[in-house]
Amino acid sequence: MSRPAAIAILTLMAACHGSEDFYAKPTAEKFEKMTDDERCDAVFPRAEPCLDALTVASAAQIVDDPEFAGKLGSAFHDAPPSNAKERRAIHRVQCFDKSREDAGYAKAVLACWDQVGCKALAACVYPPMAKKP
Repeated sequence: MSRPAAIAILTLMAACHGSEDFYAKPTAEKFEKMTDDERCDAVFPRAEPCLDALTVASAAQIVDDPEFAGKLGSAFHDAPPSNAKERRAIHRVQCFDKSREDAGYAKAVLACWDQVGCKALAACVYPPMAKKP
């Protein structure tokens, strides 16, 4: 291995050291003691890779139109990927969306943390609303 490659690997390892806490699921006790901003930050690592699916599920829940949700999902799939700043902004909007009765997006992400895959996480965080008679 060349010296520059070894330095690069060591630098990456040093940068990643301690990042396990960043990706760790917060305990319920710790989460309850957090401010709303801290809760939003705490669930970001789980929500970030699934923001497209979460956004589509959120819109589908509000609009209650499967055709619209399908078109929106296709638009997200076809769009260029968002950058880190955009993903953080989208997540913060979700965290502080007052249209939800419980304003509990961060709580829902925590409760659904162990769902496998983005579609499952989105369906758990934004379950379909019951039809009104």
